[in-house]
Parts: sequence; structure tokens; C-alpha cells
Amino acid sequence: MKSRYKIVVLGLLLSFILSSVQAQTFSSEKEQYFKDVTEYLNNVSKQKGKDFLKQFGVIWLEGNLTEKQRTQVYAMSNAIVAKKLKPFPDLTNYLEAIMAQEMLSKPREDVEQWHKITRESSERKK
Repeated sequence: MKSRYKIVVLGLLLSFILSSVQAQTFSSEKEQYFKDVTEYLNNVSKQKGKDFLKQFGVIWLEGNLTEKQRTQVYAMSNAIVAKKLKPFPDLTNYLEAIMAQEMLSKPREDVEQWHKITRESSERKK
């Protein structure tokens, strides 16, 4: 009887661990991406997430990012998670850079060049 109990507890514990380790991926649809990022950040820190998402939501949902820029953000966000970088500060620093470029109205060519360099740099890091 005791060994059955241990097996059940071990099985539940293992399933919990495996479900929490599953890789997060973000949607490539604007509103769902924001929901995914919200959930991802809030799972780590609701207060930090709330503070960050208030600012990011305005830029992401109401800003003038092109579809190409959004596609780059989806890809880089998923790459950050795939490389097991941290939500705070790694993902948020990246998204803050996106917000800053949007708020400063950087030329689209500059933003695209920055993304290219950032992507190439992240691909070199292992």
C-alpha cells in the first residue's frame, strides 16, 4: 500500500515538473501574442509584469509597428524562450528596445537593421 502511494505521488510530481518545463511559444497574432506575453511574464512576477505590460500594451496594441516588424518580434521572442533566457530581464529588455524605437520614431530601415544584427548575434550565442 505504501509503495502504491509513493508511485502515485511520484507520478503526480513528475507530471507537474514536465508540464512546467514545456517550452513556451508565442502566437504570431497581435492580440494573442500580447496575451501570451502577459501570461508568461505574470507567471514569473505579477508586479513586474503589470508594470511592464502597461507600457508595452500601448505600443504593441496601438502603435505603428509594421507586420514585418511584428513578425520579427514574434520570432525573436520565441528564440529568447527557446534559448531558455529569462523573462526578466532578457525578454523585457528586448521588448523595451522595441518600445524605445517606436517611441523615438526610428526610421523603419534602422529598426530592420537592428533586428537583423540582434538576430544574428543571438544565433551565434549558444
